[in-house]
Amino acid sequence: MTGKHSTFDVAARVIEDSVAVQTIQSAWFAIENAAVSSRVVAHLLRATSAARQTPRWLRVRSAAIAIAVACVTHVVLLQWMPRRLAPAVPVAWWIAAALFAAIVAAAAAPLTNAWRQRGD
Repeated sequence: MTGKHSTFDVAARVIEDSVAVQTIQSAWFAIENAAVSSRVVAHLLRATSAARQTPRWLRVRSAAIAIAVACVTHVVLLQWMPRRLAPAVPVAWWIAAALFAAIVAAAAAPLTNAWRQRGD
């Protein structure tokens, strides 16, 4: 570091003045300004706020239900695939996926009930 400007400062200035960085900054500011008046962003903020206010036990139970539904849906969709397109998945995988879905659904209720009783 000699003199008033270091090599790093010069390199930083060159990068900040580059067309690529200026374009990215302009795009970012345009998106930021559009988001301020966007109905979609306002809806997402309201939904996020409502999700944060939902009790933890209800969020966990909802996630468990979503996992169970995803597992069962996966099994059903694999059943409907033509044999020549279906991956080489043994029937045991389908049974395991359905079993996992059932376990998640069954375990969610006692877990969330325990949380409700604790007051979390």
